Amino acid sequence: NASQRLFRGEWREDLFYYFVSSMMVQVLTFLAMAPASTIAANTQWQALRETIASQPFVLQVAEIMFFTDLAQYWLHRAFHRVPALWRFHAVHHSAKSMDWMAGARMHFLEIIVLRGVTAIPMFTLGFDPLAIQGEASRLLGERLLTDRAHYADIDEAQIAASSIVYLEG
Repeated sequence: NASQRLFRGEWREDLFYYFVSSMMVQVLTFLAMAPASTIAANTQWQALRETIASQPFVLQVAEIMFFTDLAQYWLHRAFHRVPALWRFHAVHHSAKSMDWMAGARMHFLEIIVLRGVTAIPMFTLGFDPLAIQGEASRLLGERLLTDRAHYADIDEAQIAASSIVYLEG
């Protein structure tokens, strides 16, 4: 959108949420991993884990993407429908106007719950750590390119085209 400014009035608040929430999650990662760690330690799924780990890399990445997206979808619905959860998720919807940083607004407890729930299939079913890293890299790229474009009302095809031109350089 050509008329949209790079920085709007609330950019400082969004930057605060971006850094504080992200930094707090890094410090509190052990909380996000607690559900997956507990399940992995208390289940006897060795045969299943070996079968999954022996699958081709691309299949594992696709399965991780499916399971984590499924978990994230239902959790997101719960954040909208359960009043106690909505109080945390409402931060995400609190921007007065949308731009490329507005999507970063998330309460740190929502981030911990979201990461904890989506980590369960990745770390309990036996996926190869390289496949987990592959999916994490894909997700990071998706978030950086499409989520920011989505909230900023920027043409995603235009971003993809400019990224290809940059990479071909």
